[in-house]
Amino acid sequence: MTTPYLLGVDLAQRSDFTAIALLERGAQANSVFGGTTPTWDVTALDRTQHTSYEVICDRVARLMGSDKLRPKRIAPGGRWRTVAQTTLVVDSTGVGGPVVDMLRRRGLSPVEVLITGGVDPVEMSHTSWRVPKRDIVLAVQLAMENRALRVAEGLPHAETLKQELQDFRYKLDPITAHDSYGAWRVGQHDDLVLAVALPLWYAPNQPVGATFGNYLRDPEPESEWHPDSIYHEDHPRNPYRQG
Repeated sequence: MTTPYLLGVDLAQRSDFTAIALLERGAQANSVFGGTTPTWDVTALDRTQHTSYEVICDRVARLMGSDKLRPKRIAPGGRWRTVAQTTLVVDSTGVGGPVVDMLRRRGLSPVEVLITGGVDPVEMSHTSWRVPKRDIVLAVQLAMENRALRVAEGLPHAETLKQELQDFRYKLDPITAHDSYGAWRVGQHDDLVLAVALPLWYAPNQPVGATFGNYLRDPEPESEWHPDSIYHEDHPRNPYRQG
């Protein structure tokens, strides 16, 4: 199963902005093919400048460990099982590589995306990708065209994100035929757009059954029987109960 939440982190040099965006999965009716197609609501945004990477990692770890985003423990068939609720997707371009390692040392399992100028995405491992910026930006454009991306009203930085979405554009050099993406004006930021675009791109590439997300360590063993199961040692109808 894919996770209902995706947390995107666009890391930057300390003089620039680092952005964090939380996306919540939904669904809408598909009028052409029938059934439903995914939608994404941006339900949290954060943006920081001149902040150490240690502090940023602590902030991400607290978010991933919150009641809403941390894994849930369920007991299908009578056995406890941990199910991830959130997938963390981090830009590992530039300074991102060492910061991804810092996140892992905090018990997280981020999916790292190295943004390149290549042609096709390359899966380096189940938690590591090399992805052309073209593909990441097109994921945002496609979501907007399909009305599949919504920004919750009243969020801090929501208006900044909406402005970045409007200003972001595709450019094709008529001489070199090279494509590039950027803001309309020099000096304008695109950090919030990329924090949203990273999980948008990753969502359809997320492996079925993915469980990486955050703190999977738990003091109780995975094999422990749920108290409601008849196989629990204290259940009166446990066929193996002693006495």
